[in-house]
Amino acid sequence: MFKKIVINAAIVLMIVATLSGCGNNNVKNDKANEQNAEKITIQLNSSQSANSVAGQSAVRIKELIEQELGTDRVEVEFFPDGQLGKDTTILEGMALGSYDALIVGTPVTNVDSKFGIFDLPYLMSNEDDVKALIYGEVGDILTESIAEKGYINTGYLFSGFRQITNNIRPIVEPEDLNGIKIRVASSPSKEKLFRLMGANPTPLGFDELFSAMQQGVVDGQENPLYVLTVNSFKDAQKYVSISNHCPTIYAVLFSEKVWDTYPEDVQQAILKAVQTASEESFAISDALDQSVLDEIKGQVEINEINLEAFENVASELYTNAELVEPIGQDFVDKALEAVGKNK
Repeated sequence: MFKKIVINAAIVLMIVATLSGCGNNNVKNDKANEQNAEKITIQLNSSQSANSVAGQSAVRIKELIEQELGTDRVEVEFFPDGQLGKDTTILEGMALGSYDALIVGTPVTNVDSKFGIFDLPYLMSNEDDVKALIYGEVGDILTESIAEKGYINTGYLFSGFRQITNNIRPIVEPEDLNGIKIRVASSPSKEKLFRLMGANPTPLGFDELFSAMQQGVVDGQENPLYVLTVNSFKDAQKYVSISNHCPTIYAVLFSEKVWDTYPEDVQQAILKAVQTASEESFAISDALDQSVLDEIKGQVEINEINLEAFENVASELYTNAELVEPIGQDFVDKALEAVGKNK
């Protein structure tokens, strides 16, 4: 009788222990599900204005992600105009996981010099050339390269070809740039190009540019046309020379440390949204360029350049070891091949 009681008691204890274990597992699963279901907030940064191509594309990315996943699951907060800091500051913070994401142009070369391929003048002559690079092997190589440095490149945005504006005279021939103080983004190839043409290239932050033009610190600048209206540069410049010397291409980067915390479906939704925004950025840029040209007629003098003369000067850069070496000669050759051009 005593043995039977002991056995029965042991069975009861085993059952209780089993049920308790199941309860603990259920609690753990519930906690895991709660964590997976926690609302994710993505902070997307840009130094560009909300009305720029990059800004409009950022709003589109936000819209697409929130439509697919719902704002109760994921919310994208867009911070234009460098509200949370300069691009270089954001990039440094992203490496530590302090910032989520950034739409970035030339400053990305401070992290990965291969991205300097986009700044080589007259490498890309039209939008088809741009697409051949960003949607082809060149774009893939850049994505792989920057991943080694702790950044996830989710795609590219096209923001139009860059034009030259100034207050001194119309620029038709390369020598017309002689002595002109022209602001350039911090890019070795752009600095070298304008120096070869006799200009005085001045690297300067975009947020400092308007006041620098007003105060005569610089005479001119090179940027997509939209800055003339969106950033009111037409109020500080007299001449617009259609040079199309290189495109403005932005990478939509995420901090790898932050990216790895996102569930797979969130990652896929981001990639899908950026791809759609990338494809749409070409039409946005074209429409914005045309509207700017319509608006500035009569307010500034617009002229075409001697394209052949500019291309001849630019061709010297492709044999400049100091300029090409950081990008990689093999990589430059691959890009030239992708757009059907020889060195």
